[in-house]
Amino acid sequence: MFDELFPQERAASLSQSVRRPYQAPEAPGVFTGMGSAIADAFPYAANTAGSAWAAVLDAYGNAAAYRDAPTVAMIHGQAMPDRGQLKQETLDQMGNSQTARQFRERAQDYLPDPASVGVAGQITHGVLSSLVKAGAYTLSGPAAPVLFGADLGINSAQELSDKGVDAGTAASAGAITGAVSAVGMRLPAAMGATRLQSAAIGGVVNPALNVVEIGGIQAMLEAADYEGIAAQYQPLDPVSLTVAAVTGAAFGAGFHRAKAPRLNAEEHAAALTMHEARIRDADALVRQGDVEAATAAREAQILTRQQIEAGEAVNVAHQVPADPGQIAGALRRVADGPVAEALAEGVPVTAPEVGNRGPEVARPADATQTPNPVARLVETVTRLFSPDEAPAGQGRKAETPEQSRAFEIAARDPEAVVRTEEGVDVRMADLLAAADDLEARASTDSKAFDAAIECALRFPQ
Repeated sequence: MFDELFPQERAASLSQSVRRPYQAPEAPGVFTGMGSAIADAFPYAANTAGSAWAAVLDAYGNAAAYRDAPTVAMIHGQAMPDRGQLKQETLDQMGNSQTARQFRERAQDYLPDPASVGVAGQITHGVLSSLVKAGAYTLSGPAAPVLFGADLGINSAQELSDKGVDAGTAASAGAITGAVSAVGMRLPAAMGATRLQSAAIGGVVNPALNVVEIGGIQAMLEAADYEGIAAQYQPLDPVSLTVAAVTGAAFGAGFHRAKAPRLNAEEHAAALTMHEARIRDADALVRQGDVEAATAAREAQILTRQQIEAGEAVNVAHQVPADPGQIAGALRRVADGPVAEALAEGVPVTAPEVGNRGPEVARPADATQTPNPVARLVETVTRLFSPDEAPAGQGRKAETPEQSRAFEIAARDPEAVVRTEEGVDVRMADLLAAADDLEARASTDSKAFDAAIECALRFPQ
């Protein structure tokens, strides 16, 4: 309006503008705006996450309203709502959350401007905002990658919708971003054997995933005739690739979980030998260190299993030799104990024969020759269980070089994994704990047998 009042001055100004060469704005330095970019990363992550989940809650509310509206109307005695109008007011409004839009508008205030923030600031902002979200979602446990991917995918779809892309194309692009982001968070930590390897894998894999993501969205937008918007998505953008590489390395190093160490062939064989030895000692209920008795007991167990499977009567007495000293000691202890009177009524003159090694033992003066089933029970159980002969409270000692090697491995690395004969991987500590538990229960069973025998002798039928 005022230009028409000063035509000469206006013409001179325009002439000078034409003759003056265009000067492009000066690009910011690499580290320009680094501090503000770091500070803005945290509120940017919070607002974009708020936008994503506000949209989810709004969509759920609209779906619930469409579902429950007829029921609410019936309860309050109102007329049934028109389905078409109800759908227009609820389901058709999904994706148009005003709360989510406010979060997105606020997030734009914390997005770094390439005209004023250098490359380093842009990269740092992108890395920090992703790590803040990933760190927050790790509190949810195994669902963290899914939630992280959903957050980024919903934001990608919302961004495209704000630019004018139709809902179907925007949702498909968001699905690509969500899937790639979830894989990028979980994959590096799962692949590396060490923390350093996971970081290296993340630094290589995540940029490749980023190229797939951006390239897929670009192709999808071009196919839907959004060439102008598709031009904004460059798969080989150096800033985007650098952000993906740094973020992937951080994911690999931060979320790596150390795996249990594996034994070599020698250590594995020694550990299994030790396990078998400990189970054998506990299961056979023989005196610790008596290899011959333990072997005989193991053979008796095998024979028993075979006889049971064949439907035969179990008979293994001929495979378990008796110890004359233990039999004599057991009978003397019983005869000198408080049940001497009960024994005097039924204990035979000699110890019952077991195999060919049953020695004669002096009987009490008033004992009879009448066979007594209780005495047979005394002989059998006292032969198998000798509590006075078993060392109490002593540490386990190696019987063979293999066991010695196994004990050494267990003490050095109790977290090592051993593969059992059934093909199950078990921690060394758990394996030994199971063997110790079996041995303890065997000791308890031995004492229970002793108590049962004494009760039977004290109160004969």
